[in-house]
Amino acid sequence: MFLLRKIKQFIDWIIGGVLEVIGIALIPFVLVYEFFKWIFKKNN
Repeated sequence: MFLLRKIKQFIDWIIGGVLEVIGIALIPFVLVYEFFKWIFKKNN
């Protein structure tokens, strides 16, 4: 049982790390998207 719990913790840690990296990588794209949306709103 102890080993299974350790494996589950490890999987949770990997998934959490991957999601964190994806989230950090997406931040610039979201900022650029919002910036362009704001520019188009100003022009119209």
